[in-house]
Amino acid sequence: MPLPTIDGGQPSTPVGDFGVNGREVVAFGEAATNAYDFHSSGTIPFWRSVDGGAHWTSGEITGTPPGTRVHSVLYASGHWFAVGGRAKAGAFYDSLPLIYTSRDGNHWTRMDTSAMGTGEITATTIGSAGRPVLVGSAPRPKSKPNTRTVLCAAVWVGDGTTTGFKRGGLGCSEDPPTAAVTLADGRVLIAGNRDLWISRGPRQGHGNGS
Repeated sequence: MPLPTIDGGQPSTPVGDFGVNGREVVAFGEAATNAYDFHSSGTIPFWRSVDGGAHWTSGEITGTPPGTRVHSVLYASGHWFAVGGRAKAGAFYDSLPLIYTSRDGNHWTRMDTSAMGTGEITATTIGSAGRPVLVGSAPRPKSKPNTRTVLCAAVWVGDGTTTGFKRGGLGCSEDPPTAAVTLADGRVLIAGNRDLWISRGPRQGHGNGS
């Protein structure tokens, strides 16, 4: 079935991810209109269903910052989170965390992520306490332009609110983690191409190499 248009037009971006809470489903476009041209302001579409995907409504967020991309949508701690990255000072590879939050899936607010440091959020899961766990990475500054890109990874664990996240480092490599999942015993598993991290116990805990 076709998703509803946005103001009578079809968005140019595909759906990036879905989030589910019971029969409620929220989908977000993968990229804002200023994701790659770094215009000062853009828009990004979203869709919402309250009956398991049988019927949909549409909307869009305006005023998105340069470089806005959404990689994951999840429901945790009584709120919706749409997360990804945005550009710093117009430079795509100076990625900063991007988080939009909503109580109802219709009205969204961009969170001030300045205290979260650098890193584009690329994966999410929900910890055993029902709180969001976010994983991302940012390029390490190069000493020479022609050297290989090394990315430094991080995990952010929510505190049950929409604004409180504690950051932990996951080291630097050419292959940062890109996936996260919560195991049946409550431990969080984070994976990259070469490494795995797993929390110590059944908590929304901190990444520890194993």
